[in-house]
Amino acid sequence: MHNTVFTQVEGVVDGSQLHAHQDRLRSDPAFQPDMQELMDCTGLKDARLKTIANTLLEKDSPWEKEARRAIVVSNPLAFGLLRIFQTIMRDVHGEIIIFRDMESAKVWLDL
Repeated sequence: MHNTVFTQVEGVVDGSQLHAHQDRLRSDPAFQPDMQELMDCTGLKDARLKTIANTLLEKDSPWEKEARRAIVVSNPLAFGLLRIFQTIMRDVHGEIIIFRDMESAKVWLDL
C-alpha cells in the first residue's frame, strides 16, 4: 500500500481543485509518477466541466503512463463525469479504470 495514492473527492469539484491536487502530488517528496491511485469519488455530487477543461489537467498531470489509477463511483452522474475525465486524461497519464464498487477497485490494484 505504500505505493498507492489514496484520493477522496466529495461534493462539487472544479478545475482549480483538481489542479491543486496535482500540484500537491508533484511537490510531495514521497510521490512517484508511476505509483498507483485509488480515487474514491463516491461522494462526488457534480463537476464544473468547463473549469476542468480549461485547466489543462492532461498537460500538467504528474502521472506517468505506467501508473494504474482506479476510480470508484456510486451513481450514474458521477460515472458519466468520470468517463469524461478518463477521456481527457487518455492513457498518457496512467491506465484509468472506473469501478462501481470499492472492492473491485482494490482487487484490480492488488490492495
